[in-house]
Amino acid sequence: MLKKITFKIETITPMFLSGADQSKAELRAASIKGLLRFWWRALQAEEDLENLRNRESQIFGSSDEKTDGGSSFAIRIASVEDVKSVKDKFPKQNITVTSKGKSFPVNVLEYLAYGTLEYKKGEGNVFIREYYPEKIKFNIILSLPILHG
Repeated sequence: MLKKITFKIETITPMFLSGADQSKAELRAASIKGLLRFWWRALQAEEDLENLRNRESQIFGSSDEKTDGGSSFAIRIASVEDVKSVKDKFPKQNITVTSKGKSFPVNVLEYLAYGTLEYKKGEGNVFIREYYPEKIKFNIILSLPILHG
């Protein structure tokens, strides 16, 4: 028997994530599971690496042939809104930067989006990747086995 827990999520910053096609925004359950695994590791205070690896495998699954490999839970993404067009630009958030005695404005949000923007003459900085903007809402549905004992 499975217990399902639904988390209602709203983004507070743009999310640049994708699947096989890096130019298209795609929110995937595997990406969320990877983030959970990353933060789980970051919060562990375990000196015995073998024990840590075993606990991680029990929770998140493993490709190790010695174990069954499966995760102890399943994730599903639901109700994702449409992404913004690649032509959309971040709002201006200029700061003044001084370099080699010269001052000039820099849009800090465009600076932080390095690698996702391309300069096009006459258009300025244009996104070359789709993204999920802030305030996008979606649900993460976690399915967990109910343990008796």
